[in-house]
Amino acid sequence: MAWMRFLMVLLCLVLASGYTVRAQSTPTNVEAYQALALRCLNSVPDTTAALLLDAPTLMPYLRSALTAAWQRDGRTLFLADTAFSAPARALPRLVYALEEARVDYKRVRRKQLNRTVTLAVR
Repeated sequence: MAWMRFLMVLLCLVLASGYTVRAQSTPTNVEAYQALALRCLNSVPDTTAALLLDAPTLMPYLRSALTAAWQRDGRTLFLADTAFSAPARALPRLVYALEEARVDYKRVRRKQLNRTVTLAVR
């Protein structure tokens, strides 16, 4: 039984190493999620120079990507889960929730998979 487990682990490692060589040009699942989040939430009004971001704790790399993109645009961001003293005027608050995050794979040919990344944000 132990040798069967060893063979299965070895087979998985060999297969995984072969796929990672070919898949380097495609974005990772995390990068795909980040791109989808930016596409969905980047439509925050451009007139908002400062923003209070209230992001879920799940998938924290989405908040990182959004924060980096908006800071590159010159916006001031405050995170709702950190302690800060609120400015004199009330800041617009952006709250989003993750409804669904999924990655599906479908075999196209013997050695080819088709990946579909789904992110539903509300």
